[in-house]
Amino acid sequence: MTQIFLVRHGQSEGNLFRRVQGQTDVELTADGKAQLPYLTKRFAETPLAAVYTSPLRRAEETAAAIVGGRDIPVFADKRLIEMCFGAWEMRPWGEVNLESPSPSPATAWRSALFWRAFSACRASASSRTSRS
Repeated sequence: MTQIFLVRHGQSEGNLFRRVQGQTDVELTADGKAQLPYLTKRFAETPLAAVYTSPLRRAEETAAAIVGGRDIPVFADKRLIEMCFGAWEMRPWGEVNLESPSPSPATAWRSALFWRAFSACRASASSRTSRS
């Protein structure tokens, strides 16, 4: 049976300051980097065929921690990249939500993000499996 683990990246500056990050390629904070060894430990005994990640640095760093130096292929897939928020990127969520009609961008993001990421991951994994 195939298992898919969905793991969110470590804390980044956008998370810390409650800003809309979108596709802005921000790094993990010191706390975000401190979170990575916990992922390495959590997945150390988990058999993984591959790890799929967004090409953003915060996600790639998190993926590297999951692999933890093992010989597991990591695929950066642009279909897993964060949603683009255009002019809202790096602005505080509170400001964006006040300026926007209902539903707020935060609500729209939360409802769409999971299914978008899951579908892209499944499609990417299926295409790689069918080529084997």
